[in-house]
Amino acid sequence: MRTIIIVLLAGITLVGFWGAAGKIDPQGSVRLTAEKHLPGVGLGLLENSALQKRTRHPFARTVLDVQQYEEMKEQVRMMRDELRARYLAAESDAERKQVELEAEVAFTHALRDQLIPFWYGTTWDFNGTTRTPGNGKIACGYFVTTLLEDMGLTLDRVRLAREASFNMMREVTRRDPVWMSGRTPKSLSEWVRGRQASVYIIGLDFHTGFLFWEKESVWFVHASYLAPKVVLKERVEGSAALAQSRVFVLAELVGNEDVMGNWLGIN
Repeated sequence: MRTIIIVLLAGITLVGFWGAAGKIDPQGSVRLTAEKHLPGVGLGLLENSALQKRTRHPFARTVLDVQQYEEMKEQVRMMRDELRARYLAAESDAERKQVELEAEVAFTHALRDQLIPFWYGTTWDFNGTTRTPGNGKIACGYFVTTLLEDMGLTLDRVRLAREASFNMMREVTRRDPVWMSGRTPKSLSEWVRGRQASVYIIGLDFHTGFLFWEKESVWFVHASYLAPKVVLKERVEGSAALAQSRVFVLAELVGNEDVMGNWLGIN
C-alpha cells in the first residue's frame, strides 16, 4: 500500500505526560481520483455537503451545531462502510489493492477537510478533554486521539492521549516511529516535501498535532498551548511550537496496512 504519513506531535512529553488509481498527489488532485471511484457515498457526498462551506476557514472560531458534526461523522462512517463492503467483495488482489488506495485518499480527505475544520478555534487547556468542537476545552493529546476515534479508528482515546508520544504512535500504527533530533521546522518541512506522503503524526518534546502537505506547503494543525491557545492551522516554518522542540518523532498513519485495516474493520 502506498505510504501517507501523519505526524503526531504528542500532547505529552516523549517520556511523560503533557496535558490531559495510483500515486497519491499531495497537491490535491487525489479528490478527483477518489470521487471517480467512490460514487454516491464517496467523497462526492462529503464535498457536496452543506457543511463544507461552514468548515473552510482555517482560523475561524464559530459556535458549531453538535448535530452537524455528528452528521459529518456519520457521512465518514458511510463512506468507510462502502469501502469495507467493496474490499470484502473483491475477488482478486488487484481489486483489493484498488480499494486500499481509495481508502487512503478517502481517509486523508475526511480527516483533513471534513472533520478537523470543525475544531478550529476550540480553546486549548492542559486538562481539556471535550469531545465536541467549539464547546469546552481540549488538550493537544486529546485533540489527536479524539479525531482519530471520530474518524472510526478503534483505540483507547483517553489512555493514548496521556501516553508518551512514542508509545502512543507505536500503538496506533503498530510500527516504531522515526526519531529525529536537531532539525529546524524548515528542515522538517523539506524532509516532508522530499517524500510522497502528505499526512503525518508527529511527536514533539511537549506537544501533539497533525502535519499535512498540501498546495506546496506543509501545515501544522494542533491544539496550541501557545497564544492564541486554540486549535489552529499554521505553516510549519512559522510554528513557534515546532521551533521550541528539540525532537521530532514521526509515525506513518495512512499507508500503513494495519491502520487502514483498523479503519476498514478488516483485521
